[in-house]
Amino acid sequence: MKCSKCQENTLVHDTRDVSYSYKGKHQTVYQVTGHFCTHCEEIHLDEVEKARVKIEVIQFNRAVDKALSKTGFFGRFFK
Repeated sequence: MKCSKCQENTLVHDTRDVSYSYKGKHQTVYQVTGHFCTHCEEIHLDEVEKARVKIEVIQFNRAVDKALSKTGFFGRFFK
């Protein structure tokens, strides 16, 4: 299959753990199934998998924001 980002025929269907970073914190989303580009590292997901990953990312972002607000991180920016 051709990657929509780099236009190379380098998409491989696979299940992998995908790392994600937000505000210096890191998370792994486990067992992500989709088409992975071996050339540019783009990931193409179906709608069901996209929704699952999105939920995990949003929950992680909220947890990071909550933890940072408790440490006073945001207080330096929003006075």
